[in-house]
Amino acid sequence: MISRLDRYVFREMLVPLIAGTVITAFLFLANQLIGVFKDIDIANVPPEAIAKFIILTTPKWFKFTIPIGIALGAALAFSRLVRDGELTAMRSAGISIKRALLTVWVVGITFAGLFFYNAERVVPVAAKEELKLASELLIVAATPRFEQNMPLKLTPYVAIFGEVEQSEPNTLVLRDITLIERPRPGQRMIYLAESGMYKKGVWSFEKPHVWYFENEAFVEMRDAKRIVINQRIDIQEFMQGARPDDATADELWKRAEQARLAGDPNGARANLVNFYERFALPAACIIFGVMSAILAVRFSKGSPFQGLLVSFVAIWLFFNVHIIATTIIGKYGWLPPMVATWSPVAFYALVTVLVFRGLE
Repeated sequence: MISRLDRYVFREMLVPLIAGTVITAFLFLANQLIGVFKDIDIANVPPEAIAKFIILTTPKWFKFTIPIGIALGAALAFSRLVRDGELTAMRSAGISIKRALLTVWVVGITFAGLFFYNAERVVPVAAKEELKLASELLIVAATPRFEQNMPLKLTPYVAIFGEVEQSEPNTLVLRDITLIERPRPGQRMIYLAESGMYKKGVWSFEKPHVWYFENEAFVEMRDAKRIVINQRIDIQEFMQGARPDDATADELWKRAEQARLAGDPNGARANLVNFYERFALPAACIIFGVMSAILAVRFSKGSPFQGLLVSFVAIWLFFNVHIIATTIIGKYGWLPPMVATWSPVAFYALVTVLVFRGLE
């Protein structure tokens, strides 16, 4: 049952939490809009298109702003409780700091769930629509960008393309093609074709050479007939490359498996890092809330905003370390993707526990 203490702490946290989350999200969004619209004549863009672009872009920024909002709410709430002597009164009444932090735990877990739902259900849909809208507004460069050697699942093959050119709205010209098939355990067939085409959902590969392997041992090479596959794709998404924001956690895991089967360890690690990040950042929301409240209690005796400042510095350091851990250490295999992604969260959790023990 929710007590009067829990309601009181929650009210103290709520306004700065929501304000911090929304305001910082719009600061990120404004920065993006400046970069996007500075090179085009915005007078020629319909206002409803700009509004739609803003709505579609906003959700992806919440992965940065929700942790900041939780930290801001917890730090300001407990700074005020310390400054006005209310936390001292609570402890005199037999209420421990651990009990006072219960509301922070509940709020942190709730917003961690919202964070995960936003990243898993809202952002993938919004990001795809944003890309289409950006293309229509000529925000994306006129010449589509294609990321070379990106594996694509074309059942029953994994396909890798060296060069792709979009000749018409629904047509791709393909060159330097590799298809990998595993019809049975221990058996692998590699198809190499110089050219091919995708048109309106139909893939065609001309006169590929086929290499047969049994248990990694080469068996023979022969020529094959034209291969045709019926599988429709989103050309705009394909040409822009797969983005982690476009995918759910399950899709990221499948991308990692496809990259591994295609012999692309860098692609596999990058997708695994994005997969584990989908769970690590919500966990960081909980840690930030508790850590900020504890730091506020620890440092607010010297200055009303000293605890808040220390909390923001800690969060800033976390995101910098997190970026290094995911984009460099995890991506290039210096540590396993799961270890690289979760290490900053685990370290901050350990520091939070140690500071809390000293505080009690």
